[in-house]
Amino acid sequence: MKSMSAIVGIAVFLTGCNSNPTLDEVHESALLENQTISVLGEERDFHLYLPDSPVSAPIVLLLHGNGGSSDQLLGLNGTNAPYKVWFDIARQENIVLVVPNGTLGSDGRRGWNDCRNDARTNPDTDDVRYIGDLINFVRSTYGSSASTVYALGTSNGGHMSMRLAAELPDMIQAIAFIVASKPVNSECAEPAIPTSVLVMNGTDDPIAPYNGGQIASNRGEVYSTAETVEYWKNRNQTDAAPIVVEIPNSDSDDNSTVRRFSYVNGTGDSVVEHYEVVNGGHTEPSMVERYGNLFKLIVGNQNGDMEMATEIWEFFKSQQR
Repeated sequence: MKSMSAIVGIAVFLTGCNSNPTLDEVHESALLENQTISVLGEERDFHLYLPDSPVSAPIVLLLHGNGGSSDQLLGLNGTNAPYKVWFDIARQENIVLVVPNGTLGSDGRRGWNDCRNDARTNPDTDDVRYIGDLINFVRSTYGSSASTVYALGTSNGGHMSMRLAAELPDMIQAIAFIVASKPVNSECAEPAIPTSVLVMNGTDDPIAPYNGGQIASNRGEVYSTAETVEYWKNRNQTDAAPIVVEIPNSDSDDNSTVRRFSYVNGTGDSVVEHYEVVNGGHTEPSMVERYGNLFKLIVGNQNGDMEMATEIWEFFKSQQR
């Protein structure tokens, strides 16, 4: 298998080959790019999207994957990006989007210091402190201390969202992670505080194995998606049996379908949502932000039956208190 660095390098090139329009003027005026805060003496940068009425608006953290960046995640470099749909949702639903940027690891790839102690190329920065300080900064500057916070990430960013649920459980209301699973070798504590969670993984992921095992390039061992879901069911004390919904197969050309398993009635009304993306790869489902065929040869199928951002926002919105 190609190294993770090679995969990411090729992927960035191939996604860059797709033509994609830049942001419209409405979104451009609401997006504050390359903002900075000082954390432990180091300048950390982030993008911030402010809706019309940011005071007390919910905050959604969007976390890029290893080798990515805040620019890449939002498609600001001209590439197709399912996370770009969050701009429309934020404007319509009055959400503050906070898009932190990771730091460089030992392999020169930008990422996060998540809980995996066997992903040795991850950076060693205190990203929990960074994101905690960032949340407090945004709250005090643009909103109120009562703003609800949610965290979402893909791959390494998904692992980072799990770390936030472990170490900032009083600050994060709910998390969602895509193409990521619970690490086998974790350096994080596992508090008993229930946290609602959404898992969205592809069953044919060539990078992060759905059935557990080593992530590509030996970037840590993970439990299977089923074991990950079981952990969160037990932590949240949800119903054992799920409510199962078949997502309509509206895109018959994507070689993929989706089933949603909802485990409800957890402690404090917490839930666990599992989107099983059948034959899906290391990609975020999207109907409007479609990856190119060459890119999909590397990362696998991209489901087109649903919009990742819409599904996850509906989940987050259901957890507002």
